[in-house]
Amino acid sequence: MKESKSLNRKMVEAALILKQINGEVYQNVPHDVNLKHVYCASFTNNVVNGVTADMFCSDLIHGDGGELSNPSGMAPKFNSITSSAALAVSTFAPWKARIRQLEIDLGSCLLSGFNTMTFEHIATTAIPHALKHPNLDVWLESDDTVLAIECKFCEYNGGGSSNHTLHNAYKRLADELELDSPWVKAMDHLRNSKGVGNYRFFDATQMLRHYFGVANSGKAEKHLLYLYWHPENDDWRQIRPFSTHEKELKDFADRVAGSGDVHFHSLSFNQLWENWSLTNNPDVQEHVKLLKKKYSVVIKLKRQKGERNMAQRQSHFRLLTMHGRSTPQSRKRSTPPQRSVSGGSC
Repeated sequence: MKESKSLNRKMVEAALILKQINGEVYQNVPHDVNLKHVYCASFTNNVVNGVTADMFCSDLIHGDGGELSNPSGMAPKFNSITSSAALAVSTFAPWKARIRQLEIDLGSCLLSGFNTMTFEHIATTAIPHALKHPNLDVWLESDDTVLAIECKFCEYNGGGSSNHTLHNAYKRLADELELDSPWVKAMDHLRNSKGVGNYRFFDATQMLRHYFGVANSGKAEKHLLYLYWHPENDDWRQIRPFSTHEKELKDFADRVAGSGDVHFHSLSFNQLWENWSLTNNPDVQEHVKLLKKKYSVVIKLKRQKGERNMAQRQSHFRLLTMHGRSTPQSRKRSTPPQRSVSGGSC
C-alpha cells in the first residue's frame, strides 16, 4: 500500500488541531508533520461543551487508569487531544441526566433501560488475590444486563504492537472454572507457532482480560462493546492502519461469536453518533452536533500544490508541551518561524 494511503497518530492530532483553528471538516496534513504529543491546558477543555467536571471526575479518580494524575509534572493522560477516555466522556456523559432514554443499537440487538453509568469502571475478575483488574471506559447497567464498553481513539495509529501478553492467571482461572467458551479458545490464538502475536493493531489481549471482568459481573445478560473512532474519509477502510485493524477485529469477532456468556460487539463512534442523530430529541441532536464539531474530520492524505503544511496559529492558540505552556506571541525567535508544530492546546 502506498504511503499516501497510511495515516499515523501525529497526522490525526494535527488534523484535530487544525479543525479547532479553522473549523473545517476537511484538513490537509502531510505525512512528515513534525508534531509532539498534544495536550490541552485543562482537562475540562478536552470535552465537548455541556460536559462538566461533576459528570465524570469522581469516576476517573476512583478508577485506576490514572487519567487525571500528573506524575513528574507531566500533563494528565485525559488532557491528550486524542484521549480515548475524553472521547468516551464527551460521548456518554450528557446521557447521565437522561440515562433511561439512552439506546445503543448494536446491530444484533438494541440495548436500553439502563439505570447506572460509570466511567473507568474496575471490573473485578474471579482471579484470587489479583493486584489489578480490567478497567472499562464505560460501564452501563440495568437490572439484569451489563454493557461494558472499551473505547479506542487512535491508539493503533501509533504503530501497533504484537507483544501484548495475557497473564497465566487468566488461563489458570479458565481451567479451574472449566470454562467452555469461544473466548477461552481465542486465548490460544493470540500468538502463532513461532510466538509472534497474531494481532498488531487490535488489542485482543485486552479484550480477553475484559471478558473475565464482564463475565464476573453477576448480571444475567452480559455484553462487551468495542467502540472505535475513524476519520470521515470515504475510503477509510483502505487506509492503513484502519484497513488492517478492521481485518483483525473481524477475525477476533468471528472467533468469539456464539458465546453464551459474554456477547461481543463492535461499533464505530461515527456510526453510534449517526444512529443518535436520527432521534427527534433536540437535546440529543445538539449533543451529536457538538461531537461531530470536535471529532469528525476528513484527513486529506495528499498535500495540494502551494498549500502550507499547517495553518497559521491564532494569537489565542496556546502551546502546551510536556515542559509547560507558552503563547506564540511571547516567544522570541532568532530565526524565522518553522512550519513544524511542537504542541498545542484546546
